[in-house]
Amino acid sequence: MDFFRNRVLWRWWRTIAVMGGLLWSLLAGQQVLAQPPARLYLQTAGVAGQSVWVELVAADTAALYGLEVALAYDPAVVAVEDMQADRPGIQLEPGPLFSAGGASVLENRVEPATGTIVFAAVTRTPVAVAS
Repeated sequence: MDFFRNRVLWRWWRTIAVMGGLLWSLLAGQQVLAQPPARLYLQTAGVAGQSVWVELVAADTAALYGLEVALAYDPAVVAVEDMQADRPGIQLEPGPLFSAGGASVLENRVEPATGTIVFAAVTRTPVAVAS
């Protein structure tokens, strides 16, 4: 009888522990969901008709772990310069958030025929970005 009782108690405690873990996960997730959305915008520097730097700026986020961005442009009007000539194809230059140690660029490509830019990167630790 003691064996059966101990087994029932063990299952009961295991169920309580699993339910507590699930509840904690949901509550921790609510804190992340309660944050306002981050802002992404393009910032240019230069003069039309010459080379112009266009930066993708992230603002107003407390914990940026990564991002994936797909941009479209008119290849008849804009030509994207290759910023990593040692690699095949055309790539952008990652900014300070994703060029530091602990960051991984997952995708960095420009398709001039279709006017498409795709960039995706992650960090190992969250980065806070103010406006």
